[in-house]
Amino acid sequence: MVSYVLRTGEKGSSAPNTREQIMRAVEELGYKTDFAARALRTGKSRIIGVVLPRINQGYLHSLVMELEEAFRNYGYSLFYSYFHSGDERHKSFGDAMDRMSAMNVEAIITPGLQDNMPDMSIPVIIWGNDRKGYDCVYPDKTAFGFDVIKRLYENGHRRILVAGIIEDSRYAAMKEAMCRYGILEQAHFFDGVASAKNAVVVMREIAGMELRPTAVVFHSDEMAVSGIFEAYRLGIKVPQEISVIGYDNLPIGTWVAPMLTTYDQRFDVMAKELARVTVCRLKNPDVPRLSVGIEMNYIERKSFIAITH
Repeated sequence: MVSYVLRTGEKGSSAPNTREQIMRAVEELGYKTDFAARALRTGKSRIIGVVLPRINQGYLHSLVMELEEAFRNYGYSLFYSYFHSGDERHKSFGDAMDRMSAMNVEAIITPGLQDNMPDMSIPVIIWGNDRKGYDCVYPDKTAFGFDVIKRLYENGHRRILVAGIIEDSRYAAMKEAMCRYGILEQAHFFDGVASAKNAVVVMREIAGMELRPTAVVFHSDEMAVSGIFEAYRLGIKVPQEISVIGYDNLPIGTWVAPMLTTYDQRFDVMAKELARVTVCRLKNPDVPRLSVGIEMNYIERKSFIAITH
């Protein structure tokens, strides 16, 4: 009964009185579960590997915090490994995946940014992108791309600049939406690392344009906030002269003036779905491929306004 209660906790069918007595004894004795011994006995580590890019991005912290709670509810722990996002990213990613295998994790969650994913003997769950051949949980970037351009167009914006990693699927959707509205020729696309530093470069390029865009859509909230600060330094008024839209809905978006209009990735929902899909794959290895797109929410604040021609 002690073993059963420690394994199942509140989710088990043991009597509340029994659980209370056992947990009191656990506390008094200072007992700690030996997870290594449990893994030897069951052949299962109850550990999920998470492989992430080694970048200083606030959205990763938000995701990780939600993942910890979501997997804890299923009785799993997380182990993290990171890879470089520069020129050495392919080798670095492979090394990170190998480290995970050596840790005897039961499954791996990763963004799946590489063209050639290594073959693994355990399930690999892709977060953030929809990749064929893998279970995936991702923000619906196609819906986002169409929605943001539709919203800009309906509010009078024709000259639009988008800045980020252009190979990302959201930009193909944005280009298609621009084609539908007949404004693609007036658009600008700035391809580069989604960093605060590059947002500064973007705003400086905008400042030097003879015919400036009326709105800029950044790849992330971090870029957008950096862009707003640089616009202020350059004397470009946000949103009167240029509207700014972000992507993530991080707290930092409310710490800038004007507060950032953005799209919410809904990391809480994302994490719960990642945990559900991962556990489902582990319990049912033969289930058909699972692909879950999360609808993003538009968060309207003060960095975006309608314009009239």
